[in-house]
Amino acid sequence: MQTGLRTIWLNKVINMEQNFETILDSLLESYEQNPEKDLNEIINEKCDEIGISEESRQLLKETNEMIDAIEEKTSSLAKAKDEEKTTRGRWVLDELERITEGRTEEEKATLISAISEANEKVIEETLTDK
Repeated sequence: MQTGLRTIWLNKVINMEQNFETILDSLLESYEQNPEKDLNEIINEKCDEIGISEESRQLLKETNEMIDAIEEKTSSLAKAKDEEKTTRGRWVLDELERITEGRTEEEKATLISAISEANEKVIEETLTDK
């Protein structure tokens, strides 16, 4: 990449980071002022204000849902460890059993295969980063 193009690209990245930080600060400020208000409603209002596309709004909502799911699973694991003195491995196996309950053998195999592939990819990326 030429020096001029690299500079333009870096400036765009820096501007995106600053814009994201500004948007995030604005969202957090709105939420602090109205903690009872639904977070998705606040996000929609800010998206209208800023002019964010419908596709980007959906990505924001999906990200919010993923964060909530991670928080829920983290809490579930901590609670299980405290109450049942279970291990992380046992908890994961219990979760897999819960997720696959009532599914066909083919669906179970597909889920386990997808989880295994994702795990391999994470390991591969982790080793590549080092």
